Amino acid sequence: MKDASQSPATIAYTTLSVEDQQRILQLQQDMLVSVAHGGEAQEVVRQICLLAEQLLPNSVGTVMLLDEAREFLNVYAAPNLTSEGMARLNKLRPGPGGGSCGNAVFHGAPQFVQNTHTDSRWQDLRDLASDFNLCACWSMPIRSHDGSVMGSFALSSFEHRSPSNFHRKILEIGASIIGIVLDRSRSQEALRDSEEKYARLVEDIGDNFVIFSHTLGGTLTYVSAGMEAVFGITSEDVLYKTWDTVVHWKPGCVERVQRLLTELAESEGNYLQHEMQFIHPDGRERIIQVSEHAVRDAEGQVLSLEGIVEDITERKLAEARMARDHEQQKILRELLEISLAPQSLQALLQQCLDRLMMISWLSILPKSAIFLMEEDARSLTLVAEHALCSAIQSLCSQVALGQCLCGQTAATGQMLYAHCLDERHTTHFEGMDDHGHYTVPLKFSKQVLGVLALYLPLDYRRDHQNEQFIISVSDILAA
Repeated sequence: MKDASQSPATIAYTTLSVEDQQRILQLQQDMLVSVAHGGEAQEVVRQICLLAEQLLPNSVGTVMLLDEAREFLNVYAAPNLTSEGMARLNKLRPGPGGGSCGNAVFHGAPQFVQNTHTDSRWQDLRDLASDFNLCACWSMPIRSHDGSVMGSFALSSFEHRSPSNFHRKILEIGASIIGIVLDRSRSQEALRDSEEKYARLVEDIGDNFVIFSHTLGGTLTYVSAGMEAVFGITSEDVLYKTWDTVVHWKPGCVERVQRLLTELAESEGNYLQHEMQFIHPDGRERIIQVSEHAVRDAEGQVLSLEGIVEDITERKLAEARMARDHEQQKILRELLEISLAPQSLQALLQQCLDRLMMISWLSILPKSAIFLMEEDARSLTLVAEHALCSAIQSLCSQVALGQCLCGQTAATGQMLYAHCLDERHTTHFEGMDDHGHYTVPLKFSKQVLGVLALYLPLDYRRDHQNEQFIISVSDILAA
């Protein structure tokens, strides 16, 4: 039989008093606001520790993370722990005697130690507990988006005590939000590393560039060795052929460039820079930037054009990711601000839904709905909608658990995707256009509170980044 002090069960929100529920909601809002402000990850985590400490007097909050080898834990944030204490905790090996944090990471489950001086889980850290008067310590594993444990979030007390459901909920929410913050930070670091790698490639010229010369009609008279790396074609295969016969350009590219070259020849200008898109032999779309100048004779007639092609695909993708990430954070902040405004729940959800429909890059249809779970937990009620026809509003005013996609999402607590009106979509009316769906559960502490239903164009291709954003939106709506 498992010791309750190691129980991984999530604390039900309904087990808390009304006062504690309000305090938890305020804590979660404070944490989410800190995240939405977009500060450095370590500072955000530090603020989360301070917020948790405020709700447990005479305690210190600590976040420890596994090193790259996943062998040792090191202190990542501990705003009220001394430097000596941090030094003593660093290089902590997870294991049965590694304290509350070492056990939380080792077992992948919460650890609640009421007496660090006698509990066997603290046998390797007994001197630390005595030297710093750490009498009790409760620790929660921090998980990445893929479920793997990356560290621990702990509250250590200077008095012997066991956690209440309220305290366990503080740790549960804190660990969850810290996991999101760390995941986002690591994604941003990976992007920065990618951009630095790109900058080094540019400095070295390398395979991302092709130096060329061609006639005004586009016949290639010289290309450098980078031709194969950029275009997937050897230099020998393209010489004395025209660009439009050796590269699979996207529609409209060739005609647009021909107009630019004609204008250049008819003017006194000598320099031209433009972007083009083509399909590489490997099937992927690539983007290049072409910089070329005209070589003229004594009468000013264009003899040829010389220049350089740069493959800017990765840069464009990075810029798009950064722009989308910036807009995502902006939208999440706006949704948080809406959720904090003094208005009815139905008005709040309607305003959030309308804002969500304004996002063009989601590429979804401009129709959506929010359902809330009835008190008997047997059906959903439509409480907010955007551009739904009257037939759907009538048919879906009440949805039983398990009925159609929304009812199935409410019953299972899992997001569903459909690229068309498949057999799961049981609600129909005559003349309904074929379409797809995302149905996303609105969950708080694993309790399904409702469902967000988004309409998708027929055969919409799933997008992982879009799905992660939609899940973030659903978390804010649930909170």
